[in-house]
Amino acid sequence: MEDLEARYRRRDSQRWRDRWRRWQEPPAPFIVNPAEPNDFPLGRWNLYIGGGGRVVEGYVNVDLFAIPGVDAAADGQHLPFRCGVFQRVECDAVLEHVRDPVQVMREIERVVAPGGS
Repeated sequence: MEDLEARYRRRDSQRWRDRWRRWQEPPAPFIVNPAEPNDFPLGRWNLYIGGGGRVVEGYVNVDLFAIPGVDAAADGQHLPFRCGVFQRVECDAVLEHVRDPVQVMREIERVVAPGGS
């Protein structure tokens, strides 16, 4: 886990590398779901949509651009996975940025395994 003090120093830094990193990093959720499990059971696979360059252990990270940390570059409206392969799908701060959020939700439903979330 990263030292919080170092993270806050980088957040205020005007160095080019730190500004670039802030621009690439997806926003953290404003409110954390208290009912969300902390152990994140991995099941067969987990999918993280819109994670940018963030490395999320136990998840396949999908975003629009193939930057470091992204496992598959794809549009959420056309996920490149077969049906029913993921046990868990995370999609934070994404739906408000896509052309057709209903289609993205259909794709999420398609790739979630029976009993997944």
